[in-house]
Amino acid sequence: MTEKIEIATYVLLAAIPFWFYWCYIFSKTFLAKHYWKKIKATITEISIQEKSDLEWGLSYHPSIKYEYLIKGVKYIGDKFIYNDESGFNEDYLNNLGVTNWLCGNEIEISYNPFKPESSVIIVKLARGVIFKVIFTGLLSIYGVLLWFSNVS
Repeated sequence: MTEKIEIATYVLLAAIPFWFYWCYIFSKTFLAKHYWKKIKATITEISIQEKSDLEWGLSYHPSIKYEYLIKGVKYIGDKFIYNDESGFNEDYLNNLGVTNWLCGNEIEISYNPFKPESSVIIVKLARGVIFKVIFTGLLSIYGVLLWFSNVS
């Protein structure tokens, strides 16, 4: 019985940091979606890099800088979406209209009313974030359990 309790303890300890990470990411997105204000911004720079990967095929990585004005103060932002390191497929960017955006176009962004320099264009999690957190969490748990089984 005590062996099962030990294993459960290790599993819980290994999962705690990932649970905090998961809560952090979702709370940021929830707050941005429900409490951040929307405003028009002007695109100042835009490029979309195409990257090829043997496993996933082509992915597209937008790099967009924009300016927005709040209470007479000009801010510059460049955040497209939270956790966007994995890139996007062409259909996703086409559906958003990103492939038609040009310098000088106006777009709608969301900004933090308490910290106006924080802004983002798309207020939702990038695809695959939940999978990455769960998968790496499971791998970590398995690794910790293996380590502890080899120690004793």
